[in-house]
Amino acid sequence: MPVALALAAAGDLYKSCAKAKNGANALVTGGPYAFFRHPNYQGEQLLWLASLATGLLHMNLSVASVATAFAALLGCAGIQFVLLRATTNLDARQAVAYGDDAKYRAWKAWR
Repeated sequence: MPVALALAAAGDLYKSCAKAKNGANALVTGGPYAFFRHPNYQGEQLLWLASLATGLLHMNLSVASVATAFAALLGCAGIQFVLLRATTNLDARQAVAYGDDAKYRAWKAWR
């Protein structure tokens, strides 16, 4: 779980610093973005999956435990859907903003 948290935090921090330095409309492709297309979202997805897995590994067969596990599964599935929609929307906005940029096309093709 610490790796997922570090990935999410590093993605957010790097993007904030890069945008502060290069402008709000700058394309960010360095740091964790050199390895992950959306490191902040991917880190958060991993956090939710790790949380669900931890809960499932520690559940017993009581009604309350099964209900909690089911709720955790629904929550995890819900946040995965939200994050996938967010990345889809972000990809569409980036294609409009940076579609003519060769650096963007090369970065997108690699990921």
